[in-house]
This record gives sequence, structure tokens and C-alpha cells, in this order.
Amino acid sequence: MEKTDQFRVYKLAEKIFCVANKNPYRLAMFFLRYQEFYESNNPDFKGKQFTIVKYMDWYANKYGKGLFSYPDDFAGFNIPQTIIKDCIRTVTDLNEYDIQMDFLDHHLKCQDIHDGYIIGVPYYIDEKKPNSILKHEFAHGLYRTSPLYRASIEHDLLPKVPKKIKKQCAKIFENYMYDSSVHEDEMQAYFSTGILTEMRKIPGIQDIVAPFQKNFKSFFKDKFMKVNGSDKYHTFNI
Repeated sequence: MEKTDQFRVYKLAEKIFCVANKNPYRLAMFFLRYQEFYESNNPDFKGKQFTIVKYMDWYANKYGKGLFSYPDDFAGFNIPQTIIKDCIRTVTDLNEYDIQMDFLDHHLKCQDIHDGYIIGVPYYIDEKKPNSILKHEFAHGLYRTSPLYRASIEHDLLPKVPKKIKKQCAKIFENYMYDSSVHEDEMQAYFSTGILTEMRKIPGIQDIVAPFQKNFKSFFKDKFMKVNGSDKYHTFNI
């Protein structure tokens, strides 16, 4: 019988790895400290030492009306591998998720991967039916690991987006708690794989996102899970 709370690690591309777990709470807690160390919109947490309890208290009061709604609010996650070591050396309240994250980093380094990208989704992957969450997080991975993909975004596509639309998207991202440092990355990921409901109200948005989607489709077809079968995933437990 398959364990529904088991972490499974997939190799999606040369330097892109996906941690999957069917339990949204466990997935969120696995990533929380490292995700917020990487890109929190609160300067008290981004790049800083903090305890999980301190973050949970702040988040519950700021966004959850007294409840810790983080696992419900976020379905997908993405972090650079290099963040793990930077973050874990600040930890004073080490827990089981930190230990497992450190293990994952060590495992990748044993494969001589030091600059990989790690994404997370709340389900086990069916490579024949990748959904929008997986594609969105994979777009983040491509942006950080593929020079060709990043160049196509920064030199060919983003410069053609009107400043007015960029400002409108930035306001939407702020409402979704995205730090300004990742707005361009979020823009390319949403434009490439499916836009937010609020973005659909922007006049002319479909014409803007069409070339992003065509570009991503080409890279996704070329890169996604093009690895040997034995490398596709291995499982580990917490």
C-alpha cells in the first residue's frame, strides 16, 4: 500500500528536481523556512535567521485571521539549491524537515550538482499529464538553470511587455505576497503557463502572453523529464 505522506524526489531536467508529497501540510513545512529565507516579502525573514514558530505567528496574524493558513495558500514551491546551505547555517530550532532538506542538498552534491533548482508540488507526478502547477514551477526552474530560456525571456519577450501591464502585474503580485525581487520571474512563469484570475482583466493580456506560452511549450517539450528511467525519481521518508 502506497504511503500518501511519503516524499518523492523527481529529476525533471539536468538541474531541476521536484519534491512531491500528497500531504499539502508536510510539503509546505518542508519548504517554508527555505522559501521565505529566499523570497519573503517581509524583511524580517528574507535572508534572516528566524524560528518556525515566529514565522507561523506572524503569518497567522498577518494573513490568516489568527489561523496558520500557509499550507492552504501555497500549492507550489521553488528554491535555488544554494539557498539551503545559506539558510540552514542560521537555524536555531532544527526540525525533521531541516534534516531532510539538508539530506537532499547532500544527495545532489554527491551527484556533483551544486547549483540545481528545487521545486515542490502536492501530488506525485504523472509525466504524461503534467498540470499547470508543475509547469509553473518548472518555468521557474528553467529561468534559473537554462541560459537559453532566460535569454529568450529577458531579451526577446519581457522587453515587449508594455510598462503599464508590468505595473498592473506588480500590483497583483504584491497582493499575492510576492517580494519585488521575484516579480519578473513570476511574470514569466505565469505568462508562460497560465495567468492569475486578476490578470485576465487586463486589456490585451492574451496577445501579450501568447508568445511566452509558445516559447515555454518548445522548451518544456525539449527538457521535461528527458532523463534515463532509473534517474526519474527515488523516494525518501521523513
